[in-house]
Amino acid sequence: KPDGICCVVGSCAAGFDKETNLIGDIIYTNSEVRDFGENGQLQYFWEAFPVGIGRDGKEPGTSDVKTTYMFTYLDADEKRPS
Repeated sequence: KPDGICCVVGSCAAGFDKETNLIGDIIYTNSEVRDFGENGQLQYFWEAFPVGIGRDGKEPGTSDVKTTYMFTYLDADEKRPS
């Protein structure tokens, strides 16, 4: 039985400036932890990175595509709500 769950929603979009679409695995949160008392706590995180860089010899600065995910973690035990 798993101890936790990671809920994820993602997208892939094109049209970003190739010259600045260089950095990946940036994890960011724009909200404080929300406390729901007996129902647990919640905080959303965002992660973004360029698509295709390093594949088939693609160099940084050649991709205008970015993948973005929003995710949060949950406790799988109903006696320990997240």
